[in-house]
Amino acid sequence: MSRPGRVENEPAFALHHYPYRDTSALVELITPGFGRIGVVARGARRPKSALRVALGPFRPLAVSWSGRGELRTLRHAEAGGPPVFPTGRRLLSLYYMNELILRLIARDDPHPGIFHAYSDALAAILAGDSDSASLRYFELRLLDGLGYGLDLSAEAGTGRALDPEASYRFVPGEGLIPLPPGAGHKAAVRGRMALALANGQELVPQDLEGARLMLRAALAPLLGEKPLRTRALLAALGKKGLAQ
Repeated sequence: MSRPGRVENEPAFALHHYPYRDTSALVELITPGFGRIGVVARGARRPKSALRVALGPFRPLAVSWSGRGELRTLRHAEAGGPPVFPTGRRLLSLYYMNELILRLIARDDPHPGIFHAYSDALAAILAGDSDSASLRYFELRLLDGLGYGLDLSAEAGTGRALDPEASYRFVPGEGLIPLPPGAGHKAAVRGRMALALANGQELVPQDLEGARLMLRAALAPLLGEKPLRTRALLAALGKKGLAQ
């Protein structure tokens, strides 16, 4: 992709900040038109810097930058709303989405659909919707945007429509394989849950764990061996009775 030397008012979200030199920051952004990019925000770590305030996480931004190198120079950033301060599991859920994007999307590889999936899930979680269900739909749209979309309406191999009352085994790279009636499987996928996901319908609470395990298996080949930090933290919250 050709890199323009100057970009004005591109929608964005800040995913991560790193200290850079004495008072600057290296900021990873996700944008619809340019994908994930790295920008140097000069002076952003100064206490009274306008950029320090604007570049807070989970806020829609309009950003302008210049440069064609691996790191651009951020020229301006304007937040599209007030700062947000999620806590607990909700905060970790949002950081989980950020970590997935940082791990799975290379710089300068535009994925407009993933940007909008992130924006939608972020808005839903901040509005108080179920973070577990919102994450499942984000993961599903992330896989689709990366070219690894799941067919959750038909059986793998046969192409037969899923039976809402049947159970299936999910095999990465293949899809949903029917389980014999009465067969036990720790990660069994209910047909009705898969169809609800495929149709964008609300997931009932008893299906959230099955959806989590299925999508975790789908993401595993892309993520490799290195574990996600936010997953470990979310699991720890779950052991304390805070999982949703």
